[in-house]
Amino acid sequence: MIKLVAVDLDGTLLTSEKGVTDDTIKTIRKVMDKGIYFVISSGRNSKPAAQIQKMIGAEGQPMILHNGAIISDGKGRSHLRVTDTLPRSIAKEFMTFCRQNSLTCAVIFGDCDEVVLNRDDAAAMESFRQFSLIDDAYVAYDSEELDKAVPGYEEPNKMLVFDKDPERISEAEKILTKTFGSRLSVYKSGDEYIDAMPQGMNKGTGLSILMKELGIKKNEVMAIGDSGNDVGMLKLASLSIAMKNGEPYTKKAAKFITETNDNEGVKSALEKFISVNDNHRNLN
Repeated sequence: MIKLVAVDLDGTLLTSEKGVTDDTIKTIRKVMDKGIYFVISSGRNSKPAAQIQKMIGAEGQPMILHNGAIISDGKGRSHLRVTDTLPRSIAKEFMTFCRQNSLTCAVIFGDCDEVVLNRDDAAAMESFRQFSLIDDAYVAYDSEELDKAVPGYEEPNKMLVFDKDPERISEAEKILTKTFGSRLSVYKSGDEYIDAMPQGMNKGTGLSILMKELGIKKNEVMAIGDSGNDVGMLKLASLSIAMKNGEPYTKKAAKFITETNDNEGVKSALEKFISVNDNHRNLN
């Protein structure tokens, strides 16, 4: 019996217009009414994720954020927990390498509490404002400026590479994996993004921690995703589902394929594998 559903946002739950259909929301609420956890699992930070929680009526549910580097128990930002961080030395090396290869990267501290870009990039800054809901970011033209931008002993938990050209992102993933793959987990998180995380850190790591805390077993977990950053949780869940619009290697990691994000793929998967008839019983 499924007790927890972990669902990616972009390319999965969200349509291309960044919305969720009314019928999908109704199905999600029926799932939660059965006492099943509905866990947003995203590379995003807590602010936009919480907005989507509210949209679908999932306030108070746990969340996996920053690809597992932060976990939320659903009780607000004061209840966020960092699960892993990166040495600043690697972050500085990563910033320099990206600058030398004409790539824009951001070093992220905490829940986007501080964001440091390796170069001035208006498109990247606008993306952060839109999808991470931050006001500004520090631009460090030299990697050593990272310590000036964020003084103290706090370590970053994630790096992100941005480019509006999907082909450049695909090429950058190969280059970054070749250079940093032995020290970082590097994977695409969308057509415009690459995430570089602590080695071994992914959504599956965050999901594993959450499962242990909630007392949920592998055979009680369903996961749905579309991108490289979803592979970890798909491999962990006993019931793994990829979107029809997903990356080829993501589909390979899943046991089932559902419809696209623009054709209510999450709704279809929930209805196929979880009984969501009108006679559900509210266990919350």
